Amino acid sequence: MPGFQTILVVLSSLVTTLFDHAIAKNMNGAPGQCKIANSDTFDTDYGDEREYFDVYSKRIKTVYSQVHWIDHGDIPLPEDIVTRFTDGTIMAVTGYEVDQVRMTDSGDEIPVPVTWAYPHHYEAFLLNSKKSRLVKKKVTDTTAKLRMSHGGDEHWMAEVFGVEDDSSTLEIPQVHFFSEGNGGEMRMSYHGYPKNYAQVIESPDTFHVIPMQIDTWNRNMKDATYLPGPLPKSSRIPSEAGYNGLLECPCTDRLPKEWAMTYTLADTGDCTSRVQNATECFAATKQIIPSDQYHIKTVVDEFLPSGCSVSLGEDGSANCYWNTYTTEKESAVRSNEDTKVAGVALGVVNLTVSMAAMDSTDAVQIK
Repeated sequence: MPGFQTILVVLSSLVTTLFDHAIAKNMNGAPGQCKIANSDTFDTDYGDEREYFDVYSKRIKTVYSQVHWIDHGDIPLPEDIVTRFTDGTIMAVTGYEVDQVRMTDSGDEIPVPVTWAYPHHYEAFLLNSKKSRLVKKKVTDTTAKLRMSHGGDEHWMAEVFGVEDDSSTLEIPQVHFFSEGNGGEMRMSYHGYPKNYAQVIESPDTFHVIPMQIDTWNRNMKDATYLPGPLPKSSRIPSEAGYNGLLECPCTDRLPKEWAMTYTLADTGDCTSRVQNATECFAATKQIIPSDQYHIKTVVDEFLPSGCSVSLGEDGSANCYWNTYTTEKESAVRSNEDTKVAGVALGVVNLTVSMAAMDSTDAVQIK
């Protein structure tokens, strides 16, 4: 099913500073509409006494049935927010909202229907990068029971640095973690705290988001109205179910395919299929010549073959040349006297075998 969709995940954090107030409005729906998992007596209006700022994920581009589930790396907060809360200033986070949007050519934001991209879950971090960071930790028996890695060998954890490990210096958090498993209900679920409560953080400047979403958009759909699409044979959801079975994460045998070039060495004659440029030449050298040291040069030399060539030093280093010198023959071939074939094996003992082709008996040199 052809077609890409490119979307953004936007998180709007509602903040109340300890000294300032401004107007805030609900991002998703009108005030009081966030009733999923909330009783009618619980106030889900973010109110007019708070302000907010927006942060966006990196662009997400997917095809039908593709799962996007990666960390988007360091995303800076808006510059005015960073400046305002610098040098130990405390921010009080009183809630947040999440949306998935597409950008039109005119720059307008359009919410992505849940029938197009199903947000299975997400994790987000708010950090003071001067005192905290995200690191990958090996899975332990405890974290495995908590399913923090979803079967992987590592998982992300926040780590505080640059402060003494005592209660006085860690009284104000340097990082906050927001995690939701409410998937498609995230827009109309209330992510706020009761009045007079907040999560405080010192001088936040960085945002991390790890969205897990599934492309369920049958490209024949012209609007949010659901149309069934192809499903893996392991899916147990019938086409008349009213929702796409992909959101139940069925197993699939659809595997990513990686394309790469294969290169070989030629010690005489012309190459039947020549390397096209210096970048490809250097990449090919590293693919077919094992070495612990590479010397890469672009030259104009009438005594070297034109295009891509490589020679090995007696110490096992690989000398890769991209030669822009050309002749009418387009490829200079060295005489047998200059031809040398070498091999390198790296390990506890490094072995280099160099064979020089001469008119007389081959000379074998072992280092």
